[in-house]
Amino acid sequence: MTVVKAPPLSASPVFGTISGTITIGGVPAPPGSVQVVFVKYNKLPTPNPVNVRPCAYGQPAPPSVNLIGVSVGIKGIYSQSLDTGFDWKVIFKPLATAPPSAVFRWYSASLPGGTTVGYSIDANADQATCISNLTSAGISNINVSTIGPSVQLTGTITTSSGVPTANAMIAITPTTDCFYSRPHGYTSRPNDKGQWEIAGIDTNQLDQYIQVVSPPGGCGGNAYLRFIKKVGDDFQLIPSSEISTCGQACRFDFLTSNIHKVALKLPVMAEVSGTVSGPTGPVGAGQVCVNAFRNTGTSISWHAFFAGSACTDSSGNYTLSLTFDTYRLQFVNQPGAPFKSLWYGATDAEGYSSATPLCLRDTGADCSTTRDIDITLEEGKSISGRVTDSLGAVANVTVHAMLFSSMGSFMGVGYARTDQNGGYAITGLNDGTYTLMFTHEDYGQQWLGGSRDSGQSFEVNSNVSGK
Repeated sequence: MTVVKAPPLSASPVFGTISGTITIGGVPAPPGSVQVVFVKYNKLPTPNPVNVRPCAYGQPAPPSVNLIGVSVGIKGIYSQSLDTGFDWKVIFKPLATAPPSAVFRWYSASLPGGTTVGYSIDANADQATCISNLTSAGISNINVSTIGPSVQLTGTITTSSGVPTANAMIAITPTTDCFYSRPHGYTSRPNDKGQWEIAGIDTNQLDQYIQVVSPPGGCGGNAYLRFIKKVGDDFQLIPSSEISTCGQACRFDFLTSNIHKVALKLPVMAEVSGTVSGPTGPVGAGQVCVNAFRNTGTSISWHAFFAGSACTDSSGNYTLSLTFDTYRLQFVNQPGAPFKSLWYGATDAEGYSSATPLCLRDTGADCSTTRDIDITLEEGKSISGRVTDSLGAVANVTVHAMLFSSMGSFMGVGYARTDQNGGYAITGLNDGTYTLMFTHEDYGQQWLGGSRDSGQSFEVNSNVSGK
């Protein structure tokens, strides 16, 4: 075997700027209408292996999972500061708001209108240009000029349990080869609401395939490649092993009309299941819900990485279907149930950051496609009382239990709604210092005994009534 020396690591990265202009139909692209995406590649080692080209070494074919993007600005101009220790390719991705003359392109130094071929084995083929000479002086005139026309493909994607997911990549390609190994065509990633759009598709294209890869980043290891199949007016995802017998149902024509509302649902890939119990046995139906959050959040942003939820049945059992990824689980007591919420591997107060990550994948250390997680919850304390006005009881008031946190502020940890007699009971609470917040469509928001800053607080170390 031949041993090659990797490039030396610098003490700190040196940055240079890539900039250029985007024109659409001969005029500058409207601000915000095109996203410029930069795909990062490792530099070639020294000495250079035989027949290895820049942007073909050190990672799978583009686009990678962690992309850098910037929107086009005024007069069609864009610029982005990038690490000079890497090579780069550039994608010009129109958004759905872009003019029809905008088309999806990779930057090509030899083609002013760009190319749809991100990488080809044939070194002489027209394909995306690898920018391997970026220095601190920067590179300008990385331009593209398109004249269209184009069409759009838009839709949504959810997990098998119907939860919107961003954990996928959608691509339109002329072949059944995985887009990551042969990036020829058009691609997009969903947002956190599972919404995706591929704009700037060239018109009058026949027999195109639409791929879905989840999780994104490559077609090997933990990733699964699937294809979209037309079934009447609906769409379904089939495994790549069935594409050879799918025929025209898996081939799409992009002529002169947009295709919208392509609703996709991923199959079951991984599952977490188990039984939730209280001190005297399994909890009841709907008393506890199990929430999964992707492992890429922080103590502040974890809410944004919600991936799915399942609630207990009458025997305390739950099953949560998820895509391949790493997650943290939260067991949440529901209104009226008496149990303390907690995280898997952490208390409710310790939170997301202290919870134990669970790897749900088919390969990797400590990973599995199924997990059995049984949990026993303690019973918590309660706050109860009655809400009235000058005329008597007030129904349908939402009463929030606000716990004073170590960060010096109150956070909502439970709630209940008043009945026809104005009564309420908030259950499953931890010990601590609390106040109450009341919300109602006629009375607005009010706090116990005053405002958020001046309201009354009280200690909960046993059940509290009369509030």
